[in-house]
Amino acid sequence: MKKTVLRYSLLAMIPLFLFLILPFIYASGQDLKDMDMSQSELIGWAGIVLSQALVILAIKQYRDKEKQGHLGYWQGVKLGTLIALISGLLFGIASFVLYEYVDPDFTAAYYQQYEDNIRNSGAEPAVIEAQLAQLDATPDWLMTSWMGGILMFGNVFPTGFIISLIASGFLYRKPAS
Repeated sequence: MKKTVLRYSLLAMIPLFLFLILPFIYASGQDLKDMDMSQSELIGWAGIVLSQALVILAIKQYRDKEKQGHLGYWQGVKLGTLIALISGLLFGIASFVLYEYVDPDFTAAYYQQYEDNIRNSGAEPAVIEAQLAQLDATPDWLMTSWMGGILMFGNVFPTGFIISLIASGFLYRKPAS
């Protein structure tokens, strides 16, 4: 199981890493303030779902190649959860490095674009002021590189865990009696 977990955790990092840096490559030469963060979020979620879909392949491969076609439900969940955990941790670390060292202005630019979206939403002035007040009440520690890494882990791990629960149900096979 260890070999399968390691192999698929590292394979899951390929789309995660590519989809993490893709918006920055796309925006290269542009000011980050001009980059549409909502598109970056969609790209990021596509990478997360694609990477964690590898959990399905890992469970199937483990069942067919290492367990001779038999797999208990909880064995599949354990395998998928470990892959989600490791790939989530690696992605959280990669996100932290990106936000802390590669592009330390990203969080501020993201916050500013969110504020601009509120201002330009066309909502009633009272609603805009209430939303801006709520945004201003956001604690500073939520806007740190560390929290960015933790939040990225918090996106990847639950997604992979849920996929593990579902895939294990479909790929579960009892040994023939």
